[in-house]
Amino acid sequence: MGFFSPSFFWLSGFLAVLVAMYLFRKQFEEKVIPSTLLWEQVIQEWQANKWWRKLQQSLLLLLQLLFLILLIFSLVKPYLPGKGIEGEQLVVIMDTSASMNAKENDKTKFEASKIKVKELVDNLGSGQEVTVIAAQQSPHLLMARESDKHKIKRLIDGLKLSYEEQNMDESLSLAASLIHNETGEIHVFTDYLKKETIDRRFISSMLVVHQTDGMANNVSLRTFGVARNGDAVSAVATMVNESNEPVSFGLTVLNGEDVLEEKKETIPANSSKLIKMEGMPIKDYYKAMLDVSDDYGLDNEKFAFLEEQRSSEIILAGNTSPFIEKAVSFLGEDVTAVSPDQNGEYHFVQSKEAVYFLSNIPETQWPKGPKVIVSPAKEGRYNMKDKKELSDKLTVVQEDPVLEFVEMENVFIQKAFPIQSSDLSPLVVSGDIPVISKGQHNGDTVIFLSFDLKDSDWPLHPGFPIFIRNSVEELTVQKKMLGYFQPSEQREVSLLSGVKKARVHSADKENGTGEINLNAGMLKAPSEPGFYQLEETGEGGKTRSRYLTVSLPEHEQSVKSGKPFSIEAGDNRRAPEQTGLHFIWKWFALFAFIILVIEWEVYRRGLSIR
Repeated sequence: MGFFSPSFFWLSGFLAVLVAMYLFRKQFEEKVIPSTLLWEQVIQEWQANKWWRKLQQSLLLLLQLLFLILLIFSLVKPYLPGKGIEGEQLVVIMDTSASMNAKENDKTKFEASKIKVKELVDNLGSGQEVTVIAAQQSPHLLMARESDKHKIKRLIDGLKLSYEEQNMDESLSLAASLIHNETGEIHVFTDYLKKETIDRRFISSMLVVHQTDGMANNVSLRTFGVARNGDAVSAVATMVNESNEPVSFGLTVLNGEDVLEEKKETIPANSSKLIKMEGMPIKDYYKAMLDVSDDYGLDNEKFAFLEEQRSSEIILAGNTSPFIEKAVSFLGEDVTAVSPDQNGEYHFVQSKEAVYFLSNIPETQWPKGPKVIVSPAKEGRYNMKDKKELSDKLTVVQEDPVLEFVEMENVFIQKAFPIQSSDLSPLVVSGDIPVISKGQHNGDTVIFLSFDLKDSDWPLHPGFPIFIRNSVEELTVQKKMLGYFQPSEQREVSLLSGVKKARVHSADKENGTGEINLNAGMLKAPSEPGFYQLEETGEGGKTRSRYLTVSLPEHEQSVKSGKPFSIEAGDNRRAPEQTGLHFIWKWFALFAFIILVIEWEVYRRGLSIR
């Protein structure tokens, strides 16, 4: 135990004063009286109650002494020491990804982490400050250098899952920059983080990673897709059992409230299983639900859209590579090549069914509709620069349907055009230069290859024709529905002409809404995975509804656990540990008040029997 204000111990001198008053106070006065005859009865009563009077006097003294002692202790503010935190600042990084919703005993991992953070806050020393970071796709600074423990705990209590994939590298980098040139500790609360993956350059302070190493009981609905087969629909689902025991489950496919197909299966421990269902009726969308008792429920539901059976027209224009021409010829689609006029300009017949592959064509001549741009011309909004030699390996920085089953790690690209545009999201980069991007151009989806195929060996890889097929399918899907979104993903969408109102709402249950900016045509998807609908109202009361589904990021479809660990500061900077203070003076003040009430009652009873 320690004392925050020990100077108040000087009041203990009043204890000696109180004892001296009892020792030297006047007990009686001498009186001359004519007779004691009338006092005999009083003396008899006094002698009968003599034990109480002695007890009352000594009890009053003890109660008053105890009251003074408790009062002094409440003034010196005693505290109990707790486990200390090094340095001036504590930075808390909270993983808010979907997998933190997995159960751990009777609580989710996220709830258990919040309890641990509040315990950590209770152990803070005087003057230590707290910074809180949410480790989302883009780290979010929630609180900076706060010392009020009540405010910190209120913030922690109000934290919610973002369902986004955590970006721990950037979160650690942000945390390190906030403690720069100071001392402190970084505490990470997550479900899975490998010690070997941490970039030691970020570790300028003590790093403590809190995670559990228990095995999770989880069965995941990993993939679900549907395809039309004549007048019926077939579905394929992939199940993964991450537990160490065989698990029995039920799989139900629905459209709204209508049950279309049901199956019951058993999947062995630590294995996957492919389930096929056939003969389902034709619907606009299908919902697969996994009926199983496990620790992670977010990966037990998926949605799939049924694509219309119609051919898309593929239009090639510009200096299109023969490898592209050969790849699209295998897709079974109608292919048309457009040549320039005598002035070198391109003119396109607009088609709602067309997907355009354009190479070295100025942006001013691009047609309306979804397109794949290869080796773009320098003019336009994308700030094209001269080709630059690439020295770094290709890295996939964002998962996307166009890259499904496409391996880019071993692809060689010699040169690429550096581009700058807020309309494009990089999918594959070499260093800081995007080589494959995806975004919007005047409301249409565009896939952007900022290099010449002749400067690459990619066409010789088996993934190239798969990429062409994925691109055509993705661009066709984008015209018929809004498609698949990541939690809180922002994407430009085409709206009705003269749109007056647009809203995103849940299509099958009450689980949140999205946001849409009518002026910019930007849609922000809801954070919680589920099935949603965009409703628009345009000029003349014209309405349109389109579906979208928010899916878990790939890395959030499984539950992993790791052992907690810590890493010392890289430069061996250590600050003295400050002890957490658990003040208990309020209890002393409460007991002092109770003793005061008891002392008054003893004194009152003493008066009543005189």
